[in-house]
Amino acid sequence: MKGAILTVLIMAVLVGACIHPRAFTFASDSFLGEIYVDLIKPDYEAGEALEFYLKAVNGKIDTSIPFDITLQLHKPDGSVVEKQFKRINELCVRPRGEWRRDCKIVPFEKVPVWWHHSYQPVLDQAGIYRITGSSDSGAVRVRDYSFTVRSERINSLFIPDEIAGYKLRGKEKTLRFGAYGMSSDLFQALYLSDELLEPNSVEHKEIIVRIAVFNSIQSGQYGATTTLAGQTITLTQGFGFTGAWPSGVYLIEVWGHEFGDNEKQFIKAYLVKYPSSLR
Repeated sequence: MKGAILTVLIMAVLVGACIHPRAFTFASDSFLGEIYVDLIKPDYEAGEALEFYLKAVNGKIDTSIPFDITLQLHKPDGSVVEKQFKRINELCVRPRGEWRRDCKIVPFEKVPVWWHHSYQPVLDQAGIYRITGSSDSGAVRVRDYSFTVRSERINSLFIPDEIAGYKLRGKEKTLRFGAYGMSSDLFQALYLSDELLEPNSVEHKEIIVRIAVFNSIQSGQYGATTTLAGQTITLTQGFGFTGAWPSGVYLIEVWGHEFGDNEKQFIKAYLVKYPSSLR
């Protein structure tokens, strides 16, 4: 009787395994290790590039197998952006005086990640973001990681409406530049016109607005000046034009292809929002 019961149980298990091929899972030799996210900065602001390190959980993943990592960035609104990083455990060096590169697979410890697209940053919302991911084979796993992006200061800096035929197409927070002082945060926005640069061109006229935010009020003379709407700005023309002026803690710079009536109207709109401190 016991033998019959045992036979029935064995048959039931076998049938179940046939119906569900994943019913039995065993520790696989193909599992290489785990990776975690280590943010380069303590906090982030909407509009800037996402920078972090991918690091091996136990200090090192020792394998001779090259692997790719695919990450998913889950945004506060529920949307997901995916990006693949190829052969992250491959080290390539170029011998002195040669163009060729020698590449080899090395034990993985860490790799820097810079995730950004010009004027279309992935951190475009305020709220909680989450990073997930794994290698394509599943042999390397990425631990889930969550972080918070601060309120969208970038939205308050730029005029969102169409100005003199120019429409806002993208905005971002960029790296700090010495030309604006190391104590400044630099933001920029791209505006595009429906008007073409040339009659047979595929490029449209554009204007780039840069706004540097300082810790203290800016003043001083910045070059040759002109007057628009009763206010003083600096104006240089050559390869396009650049109009610039300080306004309190802000330094505004407007660049465009040509300095025509529409472009003058564009600058006047920003002079209303940021009155010039130049006299």
